[in-house]
Amino acid sequence: MHSARYIFAGTLKLQTVSPCASETTQLLLKLLRHCGRLTCLLGRLHGPRITHFSAFAKLHSLPLCSQKQTKVLSQSQLEYLVGFFDGDGCVARGDARRGFSLRVGQSSNKGEALLLFQRAFGGGGINVHSQGKGLGKPVVAWILCGVAAKTAAVVLSSFQSQKRRQLMIAANSSGSAASDMMATRLLLQQLERQEPDLDDLCRTWPYLAVFFDAEGRIQVRPSSARPVLEISQHYNPVLKVIQQFLQFEVPTISSTIRSTGRTFILSSAKQHANIFVLRRLLEAGLCTKRDKALVALSSCPSSHHDVRELLASMKGNQCRHMRLDSAGVMRAKVLNRLYHSLRRRHCAGRKDNSELEREITELKAEHDVACARSRLAALRRDIRDLLKKGAWVVGKEVGI
Repeated sequence: MHSARYIFAGTLKLQTVSPCASETTQLLLKLLRHCGRLTCLLGRLHGPRITHFSAFAKLHSLPLCSQKQTKVLSQSQLEYLVGFFDGDGCVARGDARRGFSLRVGQSSNKGEALLLFQRAFGGGGINVHSQGKGLGKPVVAWILCGVAAKTAAVVLSSFQSQKRRQLMIAANSSGSAASDMMATRLLLQQLERQEPDLDDLCRTWPYLAVFFDAEGRIQVRPSSARPVLEISQHYNPVLKVIQQFLQFEVPTISSTIRSTGRTFILSSAKQHANIFVLRRLLEAGLCTKRDKALVALSSCPSSHHDVRELLASMKGNQCRHMRLDSAGVMRAKVLNRLYHSLRRRHCAGRKDNSELEREITELKAEHDVACARSRLAALRRDIRDLLKKGAWVVGKEVGI
């Protein structure tokens, strides 16, 4: 059985194209070659330098100067920051003068968590960490050093978390001699690569809310209006702990863990359970994905296309050019119905399926070409938009 997602995922791979020298096959190969060249060009585009980042529907100038601690946090707010630091935070060992530093990075269009960290612990300001390249968005970072970093580490390490051991090293530091700096750096790097201790994981809704903010995804697939929730992680045992927590809190949930080769993904597609989970995450303080959760909760068959388009405009650029447009969704649904019909005929022992199989083959070829055209148009549009904004190309330019 082929889902709409599977149909499209296979349309842009050369190995799925029949070697027959048909006109459609040749056209598809030509389109794929154009897509490949433009993808390489896009990867060499350096985005314009940013001067602002957005957070809480406002633009903030960069660098955002240092501020003192301005807010006393509640228990749930601290759990949220601990979980976010687990996902996107880093403990680093500087020189003897600066000591340890804490850093949290985020895309420049979702800096809410950085402002929360600055209001909670102060800091040396929020500044550009890396400029955008290709579809990658610029990254801004909150950095805290010295005594202030040690104070924040004491607070954060008082909660269970994956990075608790690194935070405890920073919290218990006492101006180590220069000879110990390298050993400390190596220890931090080793802890970063180690599989986290499962006993350090916090099993609460506020912690899960921020973990989802950092590592989660909300999708509405082409084949259905129901929201799909996913969490990705490098360590499978971490996802198993989250899966067990969700199973205990939401007995009706049905979730699976799959491997992509580089990461593991916890996925849940059951509509009523996912709606309950999203509402609990919103109550627990979901922040950077709050707007997406509210949009996903409004999804229904009549608003399926609009919700998909709105979610696509709010998410990052991963797989941006592989998403189905509205026409692609309709073609995929037709193909799905034909595949289901063919499967039923096979199960019933029907052998006169040649006409249906021919129709599926023809529609699939048309779908592949239309998806490749859509991808090519999106690549050209994105490259031109970046160039108009001041992006510059490294290496030999390619016509678009």
